[in-house]
Amino acid sequence: MPKHKFDGRWTFYAFEGPPDPNDKLVLNIPNANGHIDKSKSSHGNNTLEGDASQDAKSIHMTEKDSFGAVDTTYDGVLLVDDPNRLVIVGTWVNNLALRKKRLDDGQTDGTWVMTKP
Repeated sequence: MPKHKFDGRWTFYAFEGPPDPNDKLVLNIPNANGHIDKSKSSHGNNTLEGDASQDAKSIHMTEKDSFGAVDTTYDGVLLVDDPNRLVIVGTWVNNLALRKKRLDDGQTDGTWVMTKP
């Protein structure tokens, strides 16, 4: 079975500060069913798990670290799909800050974009 269209290395931009072109996100989606392989998918040192739609129109993923300091949910939709690039845009939610319900924990949600190549 062929790999999913979203499989591969992406440049990731979260709008919570200046963009960092070196912020890479790696998705390993080994087949068209869309399930993200947690053991081979990462954002920095954090793991990613979740699913991309089988029609490659949307994605839902959760980012976590091994220390319990990161728990972020991402939902996105495919915005640009042409032979030279893919662009996904979406929203993110910091689940830890929401659970604490404190205003001083920083931004609790926002917008993100990832591009490939």
